[in-house]
Amino acid sequence: MNSNSTKSTSVRILVAITIVSILVLGLNNMIVQGQQVEYCGEIVVKLNVDGSVEVTQQLDIAGLELPATVNITLLSTPIFVEVRGLDTGELLPFKIVGNTTLSITVFNDTRIQVYYVTTSLTTKQNLYWTLEYSSQCETILVMAAEIVPLRISPSNPTPVLVNGTAGLKFPPGNVSIDYYVVPDLTTTPPESTTTSTITSPSQGLNPTHLGIALIVASILVAGYWFTRKKSSGGSPNNKGKGPGDKGSPNISIVNEALDERDRLIIDALSSGPKTASELMDLTGIPKTPLYRRLRKLIERGIIEYKDEGGSRKYMLRITKN
Repeated sequence: MNSNSTKSTSVRILVAITIVSILVLGLNNMIVQGQQVEYCGEIVVKLNVDGSVEVTQQLDIAGLELPATVNITLLSTPIFVEVRGLDTGELLPFKIVGNTTLSITVFNDTRIQVYYVTTSLTTKQNLYWTLEYSSQCETILVMAAEIVPLRISPSNPTPVLVNGTAGLKFPPGNVSIDYYVVPDLTTTPPESTTTSTITSPSQGLNPTHLGIALIVASILVAGYWFTRKKSSGGSPNNKGKGPGDKGSPNISIVNEALDERDRLIIDALSSGPKTASELMDLTGIPKTPLYRRLRKLIERGIIEYKDEGGSRKYMLRITKN
């Protein structure tokens, strides 16, 4: 009897330990799953003529206990990120984990807007461009008026309007667009430019547009060559290098290819490193055009950037003569 009683007690203890373990593991799984919830919201993908892509994602996290950390998956590695609380209007701290995971710290907001710019979703071959991305959420694609799609996959997106602009809504999964950019041959302000219509996936390249693009390219190349030859005094040995320069660009020469807004950015950075917000205040250039110009100046080797203290600062790579 004593032996049976001991065995019965042991069984009860074992069952109790098993139940407690299951409860603890279940609670832990609930916490982990709560941290890994895939927040979707409305994701708008804006395709620009220079191949850059702007993504705006709005999240509703009502019901989440605050403060909290929210992780979302980005479409690609960004070159700029801004996260703002829509309830308070304040910028929220964040960090990027593994290039494409955005970890956001939320204090008081139940609605968040994430905005980022990336240049790695598009590729170009000759006159043709391709946009490719994959998303676990629905996305809405908005294209610049000069963009003419040649092939769309999936081929049956839903037409929608985003702030009065036509867009295409895609289900979760892979999205691929082949397109080309129609050159702008007029001086008509962008506001009066007629928006392009979505073409059938079977529609080919318009020969008229191709001929126009080739003519414009020839004119630009001829003008560039004439300007280079004139600025170098006709000497084939003048490669555009400054005295003692071993190949890095010289601002006095590079300025020939820069416009007034580019020079405003360079002048603002001549006094020291600046964040994008500081550059917007100093130059008056709106956010989207500013990031496009920063990207251009980085690619030309005129400026560079470094990330410190949760913010990105831009600075000159060369000194002004």
